[in-house]
Amino acid sequence: MIRRLALLLVLGLVLAGCAGGDDDGTDQADGGGDAGATDQATPPSGDFDAGVDTIKIGMIQPFSGPIGFLGQFLENSVQVEVDRINAAGGLGGAQLEIVTRDNELNPQLAVQAAQEFSGDDEIAMVVGPSFTGFFNAAKQIFEDNQMINCQSAVAGADALEGLRYSFRTQDPDQFRTVALFDYLEANSDVQSVALVYENDDTGKGYDALLPELTEERGMEYVGFQATRPDDQTHRAQMEAVKDADAVLISNNSTFAAKSAAAANEIGYEGQLIGFSGLQGFTYVEGAPEGADGTIFASNYLGYFTRDEPEQWPDAYREHVQTVIEEYGETEGPKSGIKQYNGSALPADCVVLFERAVQQAQSLEPDAIVDAWESLDIPREEMPSFVRAQFGPDDHEEYAADDLYIYEWTQEDGEWFLEPLAGPDVG
Repeated sequence: MIRRLALLLVLGLVLAGCAGGDDDGTDQADGGGDAGATDQATPPSGDFDAGVDTIKIGMIQPFSGPIGFLGQFLENSVQVEVDRINAAGGLGGAQLEIVTRDNELNPQLAVQAAQEFSGDDEIAMVVGPSFTGFFNAAKQIFEDNQMINCQSAVAGADALEGLRYSFRTQDPDQFRTVALFDYLEANSDVQSVALVYENDDTGKGYDALLPELTEERGMEYVGFQATRPDDQTHRAQMEAVKDADAVLISNNSTFAAKSAAAANEIGYEGQLIGFSGLQGFTYVEGAPEGADGTIFASNYLGYFTRDEPEQWPDAYREHVQTVIEEYGETEGPKSGIKQYNGSALPADCVVLFERAVQQAQSLEPDAIVDAWESLDIPREEMPSFVRAQFGPDDHEEYAADDLYIYEWTQEDGEWFLEPLAGPDVG
């Protein structure tokens, strides 16, 4: 259980970006639905013949170590979509198969796996490696070898710049920061913002971004208080910024919990803010009193709200419920918050690959890229409930107006996410 909690930081520890700024990935589990939704999500392949018996999807993720469970969550959701496609006859008559490599949170192993997969003619797409720093280390290998890859846990703003064969289903920094601060500008009295974050590429990136982001909205950026992974408490950092109206905290839910706990200890009266790494229960587990009222930007998270499954979008509902049936849920022992053991973001990768191959009627990489760039899929048909619209110069699934703002709320002993803003909120 301890290892599970540690990894349920999921989009946190990793998605926030061990090396770069991500989140993630294991955020939400979605996609799938009833029979009608499944038919919609799997267009007929016509007379397309893939010419092979098996199409392999490679996954480069952490499958061991302190967050090794992140890789398993991502694989669970990919497997659900692979099973759906195979049950319907496969893709061009070929069955899909997942091949995994454990990068052990080691960038050298991520590069090694990228080289291996890029040299394997049976691998048609790679999901990962997660985290901006790991992806940055491997992306040129994919590019040089024309290997289609889909990133569901990479948030760095410039990560995809200049790349032809990479696509992203993670909400990136350039959009989620805008969504969060636009909400604060319109719906709060926040006039000053501070940053309490790890002293890594992600933290430094936010420190560089926040001055302009706040100035554009008439706010003041009052500075960066850096934390270290071995810090037992963030009390000193929170004391230093206690006069700020809002504090942006880590996307790593374990570290964010230390900041929230410290805020509670010193009686901080401002607003804690963040991104989708705060969605999992590990954040609340680590700082139950301090977590209440935290606001963050994320993709659709109906599972964590008080909405009943019948109210979730069809594709999202079926994906989440299938993951639960096949792989279960994990419950926080203190908070009682449940996390389904999957994530909609990598599930989207499979759906998009499926649609692109069917449209291209080919497994040739450039044909798949051209088809992927022409996709425009309604959000109701996507596991993560986002309109999947791409273009030759746009390999991003998400835009700022696709994102939601949620607040962690405790009421009568029950924790849930309260939707504050989003495409269909209010």
